[in-house]
Parts: sequence; C-alpha cells; structure tokens
Amino acid sequence: MSVCMKFCVTGLLVLIVFAHTHAPVFGQRGGDVAIQPKEINEKIYMLVGQGGNIGFLSNDNGVLLVDTQFQRLAPKIIKAVGELSQGKIQYVLNTHHHGDHTGGNSVLGIDSIIVAHDNVRKRLNAGGKSGAFLPKVTYSKRLSMHFGDEEIQLLHLGPGHTDSDSVVYFKSSNVIHMGDLFFNKRYPFIDFRSGGSVRGYLSNIKIVAGMTNAKTKIIPGHGELATQTDLLSYIKMFEECFGIVSKAKKNGKSLAEIKRIGLPKKYENWGKAFIDEEKWIGFLFAGAE
Repeated sequence: MSVCMKFCVTGLLVLIVFAHTHAPVFGQRGGDVAIQPKEINEKIYMLVGQGGNIGFLSNDNGVLLVDTQFQRLAPKIIKAVGELSQGKIQYVLNTHHHGDHTGGNSVLGIDSIIVAHDNVRKRLNAGGKSGAFLPKVTYSKRLSMHFGDEEIQLLHLGPGHTDSDSVVYFKSSNVIHMGDLFFNKRYPFIDFRSGGSVRGYLSNIKIVAGMTNAKTKIIPGHGELATQTDLLSYIKMFEECFGIVSKAKKNGKSLAEIKRIGLPKKYENWGKAFIDEEKWIGFLFAGAE
C-alpha cells in the first residue's frame, strides 16, 4: 500500500451554555438506529445514522472514513462498512471535535490512523479523551493524502463552526465533505465556546462554494446529500438572515425584539431541526457588530 501525506452581550451566556451541550443533544435516543449508505459513486458513499454524516471511500488500499458518529454506534458502522467493502479501515478523518462526529474514534481508532486538525486533538484531550480516541496525525492549514487513486485534501479555513473544522475534498471524485460547516436546509449551530465565528463561518462556506461546480457532490454534516445549488442556497440564507439581524442590532433593537420580529417566512422550515429560529437569531446577534 502506498500512501503519501504532505503536511504541505445579551444572550451570549445562553449561547455559551448551549454550546457546551451540543454533542449530547444529538445522541440521547436511537437504540434502533440503522446505518444507511447513500451511493455517490462506485467507491464513495455517505453513511447516515445518528449524528454527523459519515463519508466512506473504498478502493484497493482499503477503506477511509470521514467522521465516526457516536461510540455506541461503532459496531453498526463497522457492519455497514463490511457490507460495502472487504477492505480494512485504514484511515479515519475527523471534520471537527464534537462528539457526534468523533464518538466512534475510541473503537475505530484502535486499528486505524485518525487524522484531523491540530485543535481536534487539543480539544478532545482537554475533554479527557486519550488513547485510540485521539488523532495520530494532525495538521495546521492543509494536508494532502493519496489513498489509492484518490487525491484527498484536508483544508482548515479558520474559525467557523468551531476552531477545529476541516473540509475534506476528494479531488479526483469531485466530492466534498464539509462537516458542520454545512447543515443542508437547516439553520447551523455555531459553537462560540469552541472558537466558532459567525463571520468566519460565512467566509468559509463561500470559499468552499468556489471549489465546486455543477457536478460536485457535497456531504453536509447534517441533512441530505447536496449539490452546488444547495450550498449556494445555504449561503444566500445565511447572508440574508445575518444582514437582517445585523441591521436591526445596529439600529438599536435588542435580541428579544429581533426574535419577536423574526426572519423571513420562506426560511420557516429551516428552523424545524436542531437549531430553531430563536437560537439562530441568537447566534447571528452575538456575531453582529
């Protein structure tokens, strides 16, 4: 096997407390969770279960995964992988440190190499994680991997969802896993406690959009498999909502007043998942000048 790596305010306290509870919120129920594969091409799938969507790549070198959901789902993930490939899991890439994306590390990391941004290891370690749970390979800005015939780029674009985010670009296949920099057709969670940034988030998703074309397939952290059109719609929603909240705040309106006014009706369904409209307005208010 040949693998080459080149290390080439009001409401703010509430948001901080909310951020601290992020990972458990996604995984308190679901004993009957099934890991469902969604085919992207003949070697790449999105695995949907509970928590963050998993990326799956299989070729003659074995299997590479992006994210691991929750620890208790690890046996089901291993079973699902075995039904798609006879290859061994060689690498696990973490898009960030939250438990609904890294929980399975403690099982899947025993016999594979975990790769992530520097801050993933730091934050997991600070949270009491050790051993197989922790990334063995970390990077700062950009890392390139060659896994069989697939060139994979990991990019850290700065604080966004957290300060540990990676965008995983399967360059040969024109597939991008965005982790929680993308909640498809849902309002996103911005973890200020973990170095997240509203403006950074918006900047980062615009950069990723510039890497796409009409044929790009995008694996979001949460939500359905997406396209460039979906990502552009997400950016439009973000910009419009941030503009509304920023203008209202600049004009002296309080967080409570802005929540009463609300956001455009056309985005009503976006607030029916993990982050509702009030929480989303709270994030935007905290990130506005």
